[in-house]
Amino acid sequence: GVDFAFLAQRFALAGGHIRSIVFQACLQAAARRDGRRLDMPVLARAVRRELDKLGRPISLDQFGPWAAHIED
Repeated sequence: GVDFAFLAQRFALAGGHIRSIVFQACLQAAARRDGRRLDMPVLARAVRRELDKLGRPISLDQFGPWAAHIED
């Protein structure tokens, strides 16, 4: 359920930032009650949080079909 090609094409991030995103996404997935599955909505939210920390501008267009899962 993870679209790695989409993530790689849309978000230019260094390895440390990718690690942080995956770590945060895993924590969020573990806290869910639906089987603790790492999926694109969880990853999209983690990407947004990381971009916020980096002070990078965010466009919902970047997130394509996953934009609806981004928290305000």
